[in-house]
Amino acid sequence: MTTNLFNSLKDKIMNKQVVIFGETHGTKEIPLLFSKFLEEYSSIKDFDLCLEIPSNEQENISNFLSTGNPAFLELNSMDSRDGRKSAEILELIKNIYLLNKNISIFCVDLDYNNQLNKINERDNIIAKNIQQNLKDKQLIAFLGNFHAAKQDIIMNNVIFKTTGSILKKELNNSLITINLAPLKGTFFNNSLKNIEKASDMDSFYDIIFSIEKVTPCTLEDK
Repeated sequence: MTTNLFNSLKDKIMNKQVVIFGETHGTKEIPLLFSKFLEEYSSIKDFDLCLEIPSNEQENISNFLSTGNPAFLELNSMDSRDGRKSAEILELIKNIYLLNKNISIFCVDLDYNNQLNKINERDNIIAKNIQQNLKDKQLIAFLGNFHAAKQDIIMNNVIFKTTGSILKKELNNSLITINLAPLKGTFFNNSLKNIEKASDMDSFYDIIFSIEKVTPCTLEDK
């Protein structure tokens, strides 16, 4: 599966300034798949990485990348109940360090305690944080699939301007969005849930990469 992801994407994303991967939070398989992809891709392209981690954890992440000390990955401002602080996500970060490729990781999300309070502002802030970290290298972002959508999403008669849609207006063809989309299985995001494929969302991404089945992530704490 990992080789297929690398082979199917490498030529399509090579010359893009920003590449956004959308994921379903709370699976074992998706972070491991993405981590393996980054390992293979780093052999042919220099890039930095944006993660949906609160920006107040930036110092800890940067300290980990400079020292390799796992104590910096406690990420105490987060909990694991929405799947973003799973053992698999932490393993992804550790693997970036082990690649020894001078890859920076940027934490682009809001402070964890403010995310629900500022839900209508959150994607605008994530998009702004991504833009602020644009340098000479390609920037790859790993976000929830809601944020990665390149079109606004209407939910309960409210229009949400997604990170992908905001960046699409700014970057146009320099942006590409990929949804890592499970076909079946279960995941853990505040509770155990079943995958429900929303086929009408396929057009919200440039590429859909289907994953046959996923299972719940390994929680670091409860």
